[in-house]
Amino acid sequence: REYLIFQHEKGEFTVNLKDAPGTFQAEWFDVNRDRTLPAKAVEGGASRTFITPFPGPAVLYLRKAN
Repeated sequence: REYLIFQHEKGEFTVNLKDAPGTFQAEWFDVNRDRTLPAKAVEGGASRTFITPFPGPAVLYLRKAN
């Protein structure tokens, strides 16, 4: 499973991973600066809250770990 979440401005948001157990690798994409930033792995199986690490629009990419 993969999830691609767009957050239009800096802030906190929640992703529902209740039906997605397991560990997900995470990566941020800074839309304004065209760069990626690694993030800590995330455990699925519940709703998770994220905070964008930079101002402006951001994309969070979650990919199921092997």
